Amino acid sequence: MAPSPLASTILFHLGPVAITRPVVTTWAILAVLILVSWLVTRRLKLHPDRRQTVLELIVTGIMAQIDQVIRKNPRPFLPLLGTLFIFLVAANLSGVLPGVERQPASSRLRRPWR
Repeated sequence: MAPSPLASTILFHLGPVAITRPVVTTWAILAVLILVSWLVTRRLKLHPDRRQTVLELIVTGIMAQIDQVIRKNPRPFLPLLGTLFIFLVAANLSGVLPGVERQPASSRLRRPWR
């Protein structure tokens, strides 16, 4: 039988859980996103500079998307859906980096210990 195209090599184990390359890639993406979000939001001002304007444009765009889909105030849903959106964009774009195993972010949701 041919090996599954979704199968990944196991790098190491944490107890009974197998840690594969996509899991490590996900951890790296999360670390980069945490660092970038800290750097971008640490000096917010009342009169925004270019960096803050881009950040506000992204947040406004995500809020508009949420509003178009659920037709309610998007503020309560912004933290969860905005974070999920930014993570999925970063995960899908990570495949263009050299040395990163290309797999869609949705395939990382499967159980690696199977």
